[in-house]
Amino acid sequence: MSKISVPARPLPAGRTWGSALIIAGTTIGAGMLAMPLTSAGMGFGLTTLALLSMWALSACTALQFAEVYRSHPAREGLASLTEHYFGPAGKWVVTVILLLFMYAISAAYISGGGSLLGGVLPLSTTSSSVLYALLVAVAVLLGTRAVDGLTRVLFALKLAVLALILALVLPRTTPQFLLTAPQNPALYFSALPIFFTAFGFHAVIPSVTEYLEGNQGELRRAILWGTGLPLAVYLLWQLAIHGLIPQGELLQIGSLDELSAAIAQATGSAALGLGVRAFSALALTTSVLGVGLALLHSLRDVLSQRLPQRGSWLWLGLLTFVPPTLLATLYPRGFVALLGYAGLLAVLYTVLLPGLLVLRARKQGLTKQAGAGPGASNTAVVWLTLAAGAAIVLIPLLTQAGWLPAVQG
Repeated sequence: MSKISVPARPLPAGRTWGSALIIAGTTIGAGMLAMPLTSAGMGFGLTTLALLSMWALSACTALQFAEVYRSHPAREGLASLTEHYFGPAGKWVVTVILLLFMYAISAAYISGGGSLLGGVLPLSTTSSSVLYALLVAVAVLLGTRAVDGLTRVLFALKLAVLALILALVLPRTTPQFLLTAPQNPALYFSALPIFFTAFGFHAVIPSVTEYLEGNQGELRRAILWGTGLPLAVYLLWQLAIHGLIPQGELLQIGSLDELSAAIAQATGSAALGLGVRAFSALALTTSVLGVGLALLHSLRDVLSQRLPQRGSWLWLGLLTFVPPTLLATLYPRGFVALLGYAGLLAVLYTVLLPGLLVLRARKQGLTKQAGAGPGASNTAVVWLTLAAGAAIVLIPLLTQAGWLPAVQG
């Protein structure tokens, strides 16, 4: 296979930044606000270390995907990449993992979005979920450029709301609270799978690669900007909450509603709850747009030879949004059970898959070690990421066996 050259002509202005926002918008989900509950017993120091380490792992594995794309057309999806190196069996294993993960996540987002719509419109739960799915489907079917434009607007609003929340919280933080020792240092390891999931965006890499026309430099920039922004947001939010609420009180909080109430009491702002709900709605929508786009492109990658030429985009839209909508409305317990395995599925394709692909590609001489470019990783780093992925898979098992302490969330 010959190396695929990047396009010589420049990309349209702002497309790299738009791609970075698609990555960041997919990454920062509605669950971000509850993350301090997971780190309640860790203290701010270990929380910062955990976030930095999981950001580094997430960005590094994404850059490994980018390296593999040097030797493949930008339009190819993860399943096709896997088929090149591991044959049809590898392709279908990856396809099943990706579809299970993205259908489960999409169903959760559609259910959450339907609940938000149901709170402002006189609709039943089912009707509001279907309407929300339809609105998202229209945006995704209009293409990556439409998702880019909408994400820019929603992301700006999301940051504005978060800035208002932080403006109320940060002036009331107590530096001494940030120096509180961890309840148990082993909580650092227990929290890693949850924190890693908070940096999950890898399914959208094929869409972003195609949008950037395979331009390696711009793709690396989009990945670094798109992961760096969530890291900064997560650190600021953890700083605000760990500095506002003493560790002992934070350990007693069991839900986002309780956390919102505690923040409102500590800041004296009754409007804070409205801000939290607005941020959750915006974060949920930017996430579902990214996941929907990734799912659509994954299905196109797998089914391109099997769909009729006429109306193929409509068939892809139906296959992308009908199954998760049915899961969210008809079988809520089923997709909730599947979400329990979402973290494991995410590790399989976001850590183990890129490492294995890049090692195989280098062995075949299709790519070089990325030592000459930004975001480089040598073979030792690839093996280190694979070991980290295996450890993240084992951590929940060690927690269940009582060898590691359990965290909230």
